[in-house]
Amino acid sequence: METCNCSKEMARHRDLLNLGDDDMYDYDDNDYYEDDCYAVPVAKQGSNSVGGSAGKVGGGGEGKKRKKKKKKGSAVAQQQQQMESKKEETKKVDMSSGDGQQKKTTTSTGIVEEIREMKISSEKQNLSKEVKKQPNSVTDKVGKKTSAVLEEFAKQQIEKPELNLVVIGHVDSGKSTLMGHFLYKIGCVNKKQMRKYEHESRNIGKASFAYAWILDEQGEERERGITVDVAMKSFFTDNRKVTLLDAPGHKDFIANMIAGAAQADVAILVIDSAKGAFESGFDHGGQTREHVLLVKSLGISQLIVAVNKMDQCGWEFERFREILDKLEPFLHQTGYKDEDLHFIPISGLEGINLTERVSEVKWYKGPSLIECIDKIQPPVRPVEKPLRFCVCGVNQVGSGIHVAGKIETGYLQTGDKLLVLPSAQTAVIRNILTHEESVQRAMAGANVQVVVGKIELTDLSIGSVLCPVQYPVPVATRIVAKLMVMNTERAITRGYPVELYYQSVCEPATVSNLLTLVHKSSGEVIKERPKALAKNSSGVVEIEPMRPICVEKFEECNQLGRLALRSNGKTVAVGIILDVTVKGNV
Repeated sequence: METCNCSKEMARHRDLLNLGDDDMYDYDDNDYYEDDCYAVPVAKQGSNSVGGSAGKVGGGGEGKKRKKKKKKGSAVAQQQQQMESKKEETKKVDMSSGDGQQKKTTTSTGIVEEIREMKISSEKQNLSKEVKKQPNSVTDKVGKKTSAVLEEFAKQQIEKPELNLVVIGHVDSGKSTLMGHFLYKIGCVNKKQMRKYEHESRNIGKASFAYAWILDEQGEERERGITVDVAMKSFFTDNRKVTLLDAPGHKDFIANMIAGAAQADVAILVIDSAKGAFESGFDHGGQTREHVLLVKSLGISQLIVAVNKMDQCGWEFERFREILDKLEPFLHQTGYKDEDLHFIPISGLEGINLTERVSEVKWYKGPSLIECIDKIQPPVRPVEKPLRFCVCGVNQVGSGIHVAGKIETGYLQTGDKLLVLPSAQTAVIRNILTHEESVQRAMAGANVQVVVGKIELTDLSIGSVLCPVQYPVPVATRIVAKLMVMNTERAITRGYPVELYYQSVCEPATVSNLLTLVHKSSGEVIKERPKALAKNSSGVVEIEPMRPICVEKFEECNQLGRLALRSNGKTVAVGIILDVTVKGNV
């Protein structure tokens, strides 16, 4: 609702003073202007009753309304009598003085203006009294609450804004070792704990994995030497609050990688610079290309490319340049611009160029990893939109239910009663934890853990969305999506079975219909009702998930309007949601 300033409001009420003797004031529920902390009713002409919100706000019955009308009528009559009496006095003075018609007219005009000013002052006082009597309405409370949240959010953005960072790349590129050593160097892990990791990893013959154990905490991960699930840690730079998400690189755990990337704003792509290692991950069916395509389709528009293990190739500039010459064209083709890319040579195992600029390498004069992270600009956070809290984990801890996820839009605070979809149950927020601290309120962009009550554990699952009761998220049974088909061997046809990935969820689905074949760049329709979508083509299709899912149109909420389709262990298409068929409206 738009607000009006004081000057516009005063101008409107000056116009109201031109009403005649018999005009009555009628206040309508729908006719008001919101002015900071209160709603001012707008008078209407030509009505014989006073109803609507004015009667409700006043808190009285018809008798009180009539009294208010009578007061207004008598006040206007008194003012008119005063005006007439002053006019008569003026006439007498003018006739006795004999100064002529000009003096008479001038004096009468001055008195009329004086009376008009008296009427304006009286009307302003009446309006002020009425407004003061009004209690806070629902609109007022929401307005004040939202205003306070926006002020708090603006303060956070100035001090230390939130940044969600996911680490991706081909398996064995050194992601966990790199980020584990980084966390140790900035003080997130103490020396005593680090010595424990070194001792335990040495005992099982994996001494070089000591830093990786900071993030790889599961027994399976430590035994196999690969990341299986997404690890989450928090740290602070000079200007950022960072949530770190270490995603698995093995193709068997691509679902977990997508779940981690769905919670991120920025990605660090780790490249193994050792001879043959980069080529293996980039050219020969490795995960480097697929990871880049997936994070781009999930809305991550900024990429830090960490060229790791430079110590194994002697910090050769030629090798660094060779990797960039192959990687940059692919990144540009994917949609990344030069200003969105940051290339950094590092050594995760040796800890070089992580927190301090490298001094041994004369050809590199750029920032260290922590400096680069500190300068990344977080995306725009739609705090003013209705809450969309996407669940990525649910646990029963004692008598409480702990729900982990990311706030995509809006905000939540303790005591809120929210709707959980698609189960259509309600829950109450008991506590909010962010960066391992309990807070009263969390806003868009934050990865949080909340404790909920008044709901059963079975009514919550990965993929659930918490939202306001009055602004529910659509629960879709059919999706219309614009797809970009990858370099896949099999064309997408009607009835094509796929795995639909959105946020942290993988849902079986079917491409039920092919609507149009469109130009990749312009979006112009090339063909209606095509029989197939071949590799590297684009088109609009209908998708039917096996179960109803919580999604939104991309234009309304791009955080919930992206998806990826996979089949036989490969990503076959990525796209955005154009329209949804809501459950119950099929």
